[in-house]
Amino acid sequence: MTGHAPKRRSFLRDVMDVGAARVIVLLATLGANVIIARTLGPEGKGAITALTVVPFLIITLAELGLRQATTYHIGRKTFDAQTVVSTLILLYLASSVIGVLICLIYFNIAWQPQFTVAAVIAATLFIPFGLMRNYTTGIFLGMEKVAVFSRVNWMPGVTQLIVLGILALIGVISITGAVWAALIGVIVVAAYAARLVAREVRLTPIFDKDCIIAMLRLGGIFAVALFLISLNYKINIFLLQYWSDLEQVGIYALGESIAELIWQVPGTMSAVILSRSANAKNDAQFTERIGILLRLSVIIGIIGATGLGIVSPVLIPLVFGAEFADSAQVLILLLPGIVAFVIFKILNVDLAGKGRPWVSMLVIIPALGLNAAAASFLIPAYGAEGAAIACSISYLGTAAAFTVLYCRVTKTPLVDFVTPRMSDLDFLIQKVPALRVLRPGARP
Repeated sequence: MTGHAPKRRSFLRDVMDVGAARVIVLLATLGANVIIARTLGPEGKGAITALTVVPFLIITLAELGLRQATTYHIGRKTFDAQTVVSTLILLYLASSVIGVLICLIYFNIAWQPQFTVAAVIAATLFIPFGLMRNYTTGIFLGMEKVAVFSRVNWMPGVTQLIVLGILALIGVISITGAVWAALIGVIVVAAYAARLVAREVRLTPIFDKDCIIAMLRLGGIFAVALFLISLNYKINIFLLQYWSDLEQVGIYALGESIAELIWQVPGTMSAVILSRSANAKNDAQFTERIGILLRLSVIIGIIGATGLGIVSPVLIPLVFGAEFADSAQVLILLLPGIVAFVIFKILNVDLAGKGRPWVSMLVIIPALGLNAAAASFLIPAYGAEGAAIACSISYLGTAAAFTVLYCRVTKTPLVDFVTPRMSDLDFLIQKVPALRVLRPGARP
């Protein structure tokens, strides 16, 4: 068993590690989506989405915000790592039981003909193993073990792809098999992550009243905020099931998953931002760096969205099958909101690391209402495309409002914060010398 005070790595090195893991996850997810689309079609894709969306939302709530609270308290050293982890184990056992019960009640009420008992069991088991994985990532980020965090993130997708590939090769792939393939990936990584944590601290639960209160007080705010954000992501899946059918759910889900590739840039940096923000000694200086990363990320997002919008009408039916051709239009309608939401994702992670997750709720609650109202009006007439329009409107409004709010909370001038400048490029070149050719007048 070792301590957790290794030599601190550079921000860029951490970003590159997380970025490499994201690339692996991206390729594995793409491969899994191709197999599912080609073998099960839009209705099968929709059924899998309907089965997994509820466990996903329950995890965000049953997690009680303890992943982020763990990162914060270990990073700020308000409690020692052993106390935090031992308290976390106790809370994990309670939240897992409650989460599983809620999920079973939901499936009993909202049963679909395409569901099987085995598929529902697998979907429900996502909760305890998903919570275990999420809690361990909070521990790794609090200890600034970003490289370990990266490994934990790519393993589930790769395992899922391997299992799906085997099922497809032997010709027995089904909705139930696809859900179990995803579950196996989560089980493998949860066991691996728990073993790594055991090298740092003892895995014994303890009842520490002060630590429990502190964790739940901060974590409760994280939980509600994250649940509302996640619900805003997924509410159109529920509304499509109500106002339309599983085929439209499948078409929307595929277009959404491809459009969200734009989020790989902020996703790559978000874990590092949370870890560094929780450990930051100078919040004002870190906020200035966040501004640079934000402006660069938005520019990269716009470039990526433009390219994605151009090629998707050709590539989506070619790769996923003609049945998913309508997913290209869903993707194009989502792109403006997806790019804008890059802003929210980066700024929200920074405020969470500073211990202010409640700020996001001031924007997300009205954004969720806007999304639901617009979707309820548009989905009956336009199906998956209507859901995409509603989502994009909600994301655009969220990004604009949260930028203003962030600048007020951090006392940062709004115009200066959002205006791109040449010094942003200089910052990037300084961190990545290979890009020096981008500087005007630079020699090749």
